[in-house]
Amino acid sequence: RMRMRRLDCSGETVVDMFAGIGYVTLPLARFSGARRVFACEKNPESYRFLVENARDNGVEDVVVPILGDNRDLPGRAFADRILMGYVQTTSEFLPAALRMIRPGGVIHYHDTFYVGERDARIKEIFDAACGDGGYEIESIREVKSFAPSVSHYVADVRIRPSRRNCSR
Repeated sequence: RMRMRRLDCSGETVVDMFAGIGYVTLPLARFSGARRVFACEKNPESYRFLVENARDNGVEDVVVPILGDNRDLPGRAFADRILMGYVQTTSEFLPAALRMIRPGGVIHYHDTFYVGERDARIKEIFDAACGDGGYEIESIREVKSFAPSVSHYVADVRIRPSRRNCSR
């Protein structure tokens, strides 16, 4: 959360694919300079709190809460940045993220990996989706320990403008 509030998203359109009650959406909307944050949440109770929290934090003019499955969001190549704050089955949602991201945009991809395998697994996932050369891994950070020898990581992945091979 703290990292998201420090991002410079000036003028950007952002999609939070797993918004929950807004624990990442709200700091991003309030402090990053994002023009618009589409906040997807499938759970009706969490969605209700997301709407309430956006209003209480004065960001209802920036945050667009969406109740439903993020894979059903319409549109292509409209987002500058996508937050994929989910773990264990994140790759199932990557085709939707790749459909929504603009050329040159950044996907913040969260998942869990065995500690020694993170780089190879992230490369394998994005190679399968974009082909070698369709993306650039800008950084990988450990978020927290998840289980013995397994950690939750976030990879900041820039999708190259020439990503003709990316699944959409």
